[in-house]
Amino acid sequence: MIATDAWRGFRGVDWRSGVDVRAFIQANYTPYQGDDRFLTGPTERTRAVWEKVSALFPEERRRGSSTPTPRPRRRSPRTRPATSTGTVS
Repeated sequence: MIATDAWRGFRGVDWRSGVDVRAFIQANYTPYQGDDRFLTGPTERTRAVWEKVSALFPEERRRGSSTPTPRPRRRSPRTRPATSTGTVS
């Protein structure tokens, strides 16, 4: 199988010459027009995990946080801030 065969049937051209996920999605997205009959309920395994996780919520609230504290983003050494004129310093 030739590598290009994997892309047969997909529309658009911009994403073929470089990494352009947006162009690929825009060219190939088709909205789902069906209903929710394909959905199923949770499995027994999912219910068991959810029961364990749910039991931890009161402790999480007691500690005063329901979301993790975000860490400051580290700037890459290659990243330089732009000046007020929009040029890189």
